[in-house]
Amino acid sequence: MKFIKKAFTLAEVVMVMGIIGIVATLTVTNATKSTDVAEKVAQLRRCDEIISAAFAQAVGEYGPINVWGVSTSGNPTSSEVWEIVSPYLKLQKNCGNGQGCWTNEKYGDIKKDTIRYRKNINTDTDMYKGILANGASIAVEGIGGAIYVDVNGKDKGTFRMGDDLFTFSYDRNDYTEIKPGHVTDMSRCIGDDESSDSGYCTSWVIRFGNQDYLKSCRDELSWNGKHSCKE
Repeated sequence: MKFIKKAFTLAEVVMVMGIIGIVATLTVTNATKSTDVAEKVAQLRRCDEIISAAFAQAVGEYGPINVWGVSTSGNPTSSEVWEIVSPYLKLQKNCGNGQGCWTNEKYGDIKKDTIRYRKNINTDTDMYKGILANGASIAVEGIGGAIYVDVNGKDKGTFRMGDDLFTFSYDRNDYTEIKPGHVTDMSRCIGDDESSDSGYCTSWVIRFGNQDYLKSCRDELSWNGKHSCKE
């Protein structure tokens, strides 16, 4: 009896190796993206803890935020807020209203599938800035009651609101607490109209632990319904 030996041709081997390579690349890419999002979620939650604790301590010593300033408008200036709060933030670097704690370019604001470029926080002398112990950049805008954080830190990441840049705000009801974002309204997170601002995504990330509003399924998401593309 004559036995016929069978083997893969070189072309078949190359084809199989190519397929394995593509699958491996996709797997690594997806894993990297998942890890990146998980790190940003963890950083943002830590920033929330640091900022909330700092303001709670400051309020405990100096009273509600609206009495921190010399004006009677209920809106202390950036410098007034920074002078009182910064010691409690345990900063690794304090830039005041100078430069060196933030990426030196205009930040992007994701609006549906486009990007609007806003202001340069690094050069804005009306904002007071520093770097937190976890490496995140922080900036305070007193009059508007806004607090900005770049979870990736200076000169890293995309520098886009809703991706690695997020906002917090004073609670205007009693001026004693810090709230993530402004409102829990998904349409304001990334929408089509001019009122949309991806700074509103802060609450979503802290609460649900994902950034799926950046994915193609975003129109299916809602605060009272679907919270993830996987659901």
